[in-house]
Amino acid sequence: MSRFRLSQLAQPGLVVAAVGLTIAALQLGYQHSQRPLPPPPPGGFAYVANAADNSLWIFRYDLNSGWLDFTSTAVNAGRFPAVLASHGPYLYAGNAFGASLSGWRADPESGKLQELPGSPWPAGKGLAHLVLNPAGDTVYGSNSSANSLGAWHAAANGRLSPLPGSPYGGLDSPAGLALVGGFLYVAESAANRISRYPVNTDGSPGAVAASTPSNKAPDSLGSDPGGHYLFACNHDSNSLGAWRIGNDGSLSALPGSPYATGVHPASVRVDASGHYIYVANEDSSSLSAWRLDDTGLRPLAGAPFATGKAPHTISLSPDGRYLYTANSGDKTLSGYQINPSNGQLTELPDSPFATGYGPADVGFIP
Repeated sequence: MSRFRLSQLAQPGLVVAAVGLTIAALQLGYQHSQRPLPPPPPGGFAYVANAADNSLWIFRYDLNSGWLDFTSTAVNAGRFPAVLASHGPYLYAGNAFGASLSGWRADPESGKLQELPGSPWPAGKGLAHLVLNPAGDTVYGSNSSANSLGAWHAAANGRLSPLPGSPYGGLDSPAGLALVGGFLYVAESAANRISRYPVNTDGSPGAVAASTPSNKAPDSLGSDPGGHYLFACNHDSNSLGAWRIGNDGSLSALPGSPYATGVHPASVRVDASGHYIYVANEDSSSLSAWRLDDTGLRPLAGAPFATGKAPHTISLSPDGRYLYTANSGDKTLSGYQINPSNGQLTELPDSPFATGYGPADVGFIP
């Protein structure tokens, strides 16, 4: 994709005149063949994991408009890259079928990716969810097929090394992860529960502190920026669980929880203000949306919002102004601007944006 189109002149008189002007310029000692290109718009780069063709596509991201421009650069990833996570210039991909974790360093000018030494690193089977701590020096991954949790230390150069004892077993189809206030929350899909682990000083998870019942097949987890609430997509019961997080990390259900969603909710995100919650409904091709207040969740006017086919994940731009869904069913990304006053979504011009096969996730590097 490109926002620029080249046109050609086909009138002989104009061509002759142009040649004459060029010769005259050379005779006058004109030294400049062209003006310098304008700088790119402020923003960064967006990376799309195309799970079905094992690739990453790179887009330039426009901070002013949310527009995505494909850079014509693609990277071979591991087998079935299902999830992305980033911190600083480093991007990581969990390869669900390859039982590995790949890592790259992004060039700040071009966005091109240079694979990190040692990548890919071994992981458990079914690695489909990743989360980094705020410092960016610890990476956690849930290995759903191996019933385990992986944890790695990320060095200053982005290279990963497993934490002592990793992977940690004894889980029951672990899925979504959320790191909030010194606790790691893990959705155990087959057990219909959310388990809470204290995080040790070295980043490793301690013994499970408590488990909270959830509706059927909890999958993606999300929390608000302030760390006061936790949300879980209950994939097989078409609902969203919502809890208030206590000072000790305990979970108390919000009034009205669980809330009805579309068919097979697959991803949940809270906007940067902490006021609006969005859920991607994979088999309804829609986004459910609510406003959060002390009484619970209230549906937004106009919701659900239409997306491309089979939205698998929701991603927010680094500044929180734009929301994107990776639509695994039609090889696209849908992009929206979030109205900060009411949470309404307005689809971006040129959305949906074309991707590779089976887009699974989007990661940003500012």
